[in-house]
Amino acid sequence: HYYITNNLREMAPRALREADGKSILARHLATAVSCNQVCTVTKDTDFQKLPQQYPWLLEQKLVVKPDQLIKRRGKLGLIKVNVGLDDAIAWISEKMGKEIQVELCSGELNTFIIEPYIPHHQEDEYYVCIYSTKEGDTVYFYEQGGVDVGDVDSKAHKLDVQIGSYPTLEEITAGLLRGVPDSRKHMVAEFICSLFRVYSDLFFTYLEINLSWLRTTRYTCWTWQPSWTTQPIICVVTSGRSASSRSLR
Repeated sequence: HYYITNNLREMAPRALREADGKSILARHLATAVSCNQVCTVTKDTDFQKLPQQYPWLLEQKLVVKPDQLIKRRGKLGLIKVNVGLDDAIAWISEKMGKEIQVELCSGELNTFIIEPYIPHHQEDEYYVCIYSTKEGDTVYFYEQGGVDVGDVDSKAHKLDVQIGSYPTLEEITAGLLRGVPDSRKHMVAEFICSLFRVYSDLFFTYLEINLSWLRTTRYTCWTWQPSWTTQPIICVVTSGRSASSRSLR
């Protein structure tokens, strides 16, 4: 999930929907070229027109989930994976308008996203979180991601970054990547370095994702789908960690 501060209006973090956060990151990451495989679905969506608007929906298996800042969607049964478009539409239709309770938050499901499903190994999934404090920024990294990541605050590697500075590849590798295989360290460090620069330059205040190493021959992003080149794939997914303190948006 992604939080960004609008300095022109007020110095307060504002939560963004997953699709918007991914679109922003995909546009601004130095290696990202396009962002064309995320489909947002609301009550007003005409399902019959989706294949014409997004032809890729018929070409591959899909992931579908609510996009309303709901934490732990996987554990709540709010993610459907490895399905075709008909099954995705049926699942959305079943959930759309449904009232749910997430801890102290309650509200109606009204916004979903559909994305390509790319299978990967659980042991290849990593966790990254960046957040701002009054002293600077902190980067958390843990070599086990996914819905069962657990209490990362107590077990993740941490790197503090002073205000106005950026972490180097050497600092990221030494401070965060001790549990990553040597063959992957440089590439993961490069990605975190680029991710931090976008986070800082766009005035984000909180960002949390999972990195997944996929054993193919090119870069891409699982849910944003910008094309990357020349190296083995790193797949980026979000984990469902943040809900509104009052109601679901």
